[in-house]
Amino acid sequence: MANRITLICLILLLAGCKSTQIKSFQSGDEIAADTEGETRLWYQAEKFDTAMVKGRKIPDYPDIQGYLQAVMDRLYPEFQGSIRVNLHKAPVLNAFALPNGSIYINMGMLTSLENEAQIASVLAHEGVHFLQKHGAKQRVYNQNSQGWALAVSMMGVPFAGQLVALNSMSGYSQEHETEADNLGFIRLRQAGYDTSEASRAFEILAREVKAEDVDEPYFFASHPKLQSRIENFQRLHEAEGSAGGEVGFSAYQSVVGPVRESVLREKLAAGKVRAVLATLEDEASKRLYPEHFDFLMGLALLKKEDQESHLKAEEHLLAALDQQPGYAAAHKALGFYYLKTEQQEQAVSHLQNYLKFASEDEDTAFAEFYLNKLM
Repeated sequence: MANRITLICLILLLAGCKSTQIKSFQSGDEIAADTEGETRLWYQAEKFDTAMVKGRKIPDYPDIQGYLQAVMDRLYPEFQGSIRVNLHKAPVLNAFALPNGSIYINMGMLTSLENEAQIASVLAHEGVHFLQKHGAKQRVYNQNSQGWALAVSMMGVPFAGQLVALNSMSGYSQEHETEADNLGFIRLRQAGYDTSEASRAFEILAREVKAEDVDEPYFFASHPKLQSRIENFQRLHEAEGSAGGEVGFSAYQSVVGPVRESVLREKLAAGKVRAVLATLEDEASKRLYPEHFDFLMGLALLKKEDQESHLKAEEHLLAALDQQPGYAAAHKALGFYYLKTEQQEQAVSHLQNYLKFASEDEDTAFAEFYLNKLM
């Protein structure tokens, strides 16, 4: 309950700061709250940071966190130590900046993007929100309880239904979002990144939003529409973008690649089948999931309810086993699929192989139970 109240206070306090009294940060030497309202905001932000750690919402990936911090420091070298990047466990698209310089990147956001230039686009954008004190200046609110619920749940802080009755959600104005886009783009270019990747990053977010059929994107719940953002970045790149800048696919993949699959499977477990399929059906996905692409595609297709999808799933899972005959997870998926479709011989074969190759997990007992019934 304390965490919930802290978050609510943080949101409400944002409304109490007078934009006319707030000056943006100009250098790393002046990082401090200037007004009483900002001081309260910083206090609440620090309490929120503490609650995230105590609530175990920060995944233990020091290599990833260090990598992201290095990217942020490259974008804002004069503010090193003042802007701190944090990971957040949630497998959904989200990133946000607190008034004290804490930037949060959800694992869902991190693993949906493809390369360093794309995540740098997001970090540059969020850095502007902090430096320009947009949170404190912001006076635009969405009167939408569903939006409030979505924003808070994506931060991983559950709340009771009665709190939704507050019926307001903090959101940046179009003016602030455009400023964050424009100034973030300059930082991206100055740091030597390929600025064409900024629009690609937002195209990836738009793809998932479209797949989930959400009217307003999660990450930009009160932001301008994603298509407008994409077009803005394209115009910026054409006008003053960096040609041949750094993309950083290999560096990003070496750090983020090992956790992509687990986050994708979390999305599947959360019922985001269409979003997962939209990701896997993109032409870049085989580079992002080089080892288990067919397995993941099969797993996602099995979540659909039509027979055609299930037959395609079977093809992908068999292809996964052609590549890795001892891949226990693929045997398990096929074993239970064949069990469900009453293909006894195939079910027995794959369940036996699952038990042969798998370390003991929560499903081995079920496999043994069904094998005993079938044999």
